[in-house]
Amino acid sequence: MTRVLQDARSGRAGSLEHGLFDRGRRFSTPILGLLTAACASGEGGSGWRGSIDTLPNGAVLVRNESGQFWDSSTGWRLVEVARIGNADGEGPAAFAQIAAVETDDRGRIYVLESQAQEIRVFDSAGAHVRTIGRKGAGPGEFRQAIGMAWDPRGRLWVVDQQNVRYTLLDTAGVLVTTRPRRISGWFTWRWEGGIDRAGNVYEWYRPSGEMGGDRLLRYDSTLQSTDTLPLPSHEGEIFKLERESMRAIATVAFTPTLSWTFDPRGYVWFGLTAPYRIYRRELAGDTGLVIERAYEPLPVSSTERDSAVAAYEWFTAQGGKVDASRIPSRKPAFERFVVDDRGSVWVMPIMPGDAARRVFDVFDEGGRYLGEVRASFAIASGAPLLIRGDRLLTITTDADGVPFVVRARIER
Repeated sequence: MTRVLQDARSGRAGSLEHGLFDRGRRFSTPILGLLTAACASGEGGSGWRGSIDTLPNGAVLVRNESGQFWDSSTGWRLVEVARIGNADGEGPAAFAQIAAVETDDRGRIYVLESQAQEIRVFDSAGAHVRTIGRKGAGPGEFRQAIGMAWDPRGRLWVVDQQNVRYTLLDTAGVLVTTRPRRISGWFTWRWEGGIDRAGNVYEWYRPSGEMGGDRLLRYDSTLQSTDTLPLPSHEGEIFKLERESMRAIATVAFTPTLSWTFDPRGYVWFGLTAPYRIYRRELAGDTGLVIERAYEPLPVSSTERDSAVAAYEWFTAQGGKVDASRIPSRKPAFERFVVDDRGSVWVMPIMPGDAARRVFDVFDEGGRYLGEVRASFAIASGAPLLIRGDRLLTITTDADGVPFVVRARIER
């Protein structure tokens, strides 16, 4: 459930408008889904069923039906190899709130702890190596660090929101330099940008006072030149409260939302969480790939509906009205997705019971459904999720909600 107040501090949640942007032309999702002209089709390999078509706008549409490419001997496995954290609140492995995770070529794990405003570095086995930074405005200090990423020169950029700067560190944690961050007065809970393979820096941005119009601002490595790249948007189902100078909205539970992710290889991936359809678009160009998968939506139980209505208490307490009949009877197809550094797409489908947030649908770079990967741990809702090479980093929680960093090995 999403809450957005007048200052829009909750990030990209809110009223969005979905569409494709191709060389200045806009194609809505339903239109693209109905395009049928096929220049090529066929099967991708043993065990895979589907079709591969080329659409009039040049995009490749991959329709995945039942079945998968993997068999029992070729399927990938996800094996937990390290868990970092403790519940006693003591030591560098005790986390309160984690904003981001990163890893380097040596397999070291970098954890950005929000409350302490410091980066804690661990080796691949989970042993503490060093702690970088602390709260403050001085060199190497942070006041509201919300994200981090490596550039092609091996420098870790830390996005310090309140100090309005980037702090650049080497792999030993030594301060290299700081750079001014051109976005100021705009607050989000997590960094939605990234750094591409050419060293360009990307920032997600929404114009003041708007609930849509999302875009990426692209800066060169010196942060001088700027390009503005439109992002897809979607105006979802919402409950709205407007009174005098106050405005609040809440997403209608179980309705489709927009999921998107930045790909350092030069793409943005996006899709509504229902139907099961994901797009890959060049950052400033055309949509090149559309992935679809057949699925059977799960029903919304009466207990889940009652819980969803109860969760709107913050909204109704301010005078908002909730129409429970607008809550759908079926759930979306997936919760979110990420793209690894090889171009494989990892989708977290909506699953029942104990399988929730433990299962990934994996597609290859060409959009074919490879199969299902199951984790032995549940990924925390909205947790950072990073997949590099054969390593997966994310956050899980214990029964009391205490966060732990998990490093898992992908056995391909």
